[in-house]
Amino acid sequence: MIGLNVYSFIMPGIKLISSICISGILGALIGWLGIFTNRSLGYTFAPEVHLFIYFAFIGFGSGLGAYLPWLDVESSVLKRLGILFVACLLGILGAYLGYVYGLNSAVEWLSMRYTIDFKTHRVAILVPVVFMAIVGGYRELRD
Repeated sequence: MIGLNVYSFIMPGIKLISSICISGILGALIGWLGIFTNRSLGYTFAPEVHLFIYFAFIGFGSGLGAYLPWLDVESSVLKRLGILFVACLLGILGAYLGYVYGLNSAVEWLSMRYTIDFKTHRVAILVPVVFMAIVGGYRELRD
């Protein structure tokens, strides 16, 4: 049953805004961890492998950040892990799509070899946040 009170309208909006903020922060911070991982590996692998490592770190951070405000502690652990896994996969997909289809710009930031500019982060934030807003909004309206 849909409850039509103030909580039903305000809390999903607050969760959406906090999902965007936390996803951006964790995507950037864990993306930096991906850069440090690549630098500590010494770029020994093919450039595509290091690019995937970077996308995986950004996507995991963005997916985790999008998931945390919508966390439902009443559901089963398997269901929570499944939704988190999908959100992280969508974050990785969003990072790749942002890299491929984003605006072209120079990527010589901090003179790093495989630096990606912010277009990757924007789409990596957007895709899991939209997914979690749909899933979380459905759960809010269902309850």
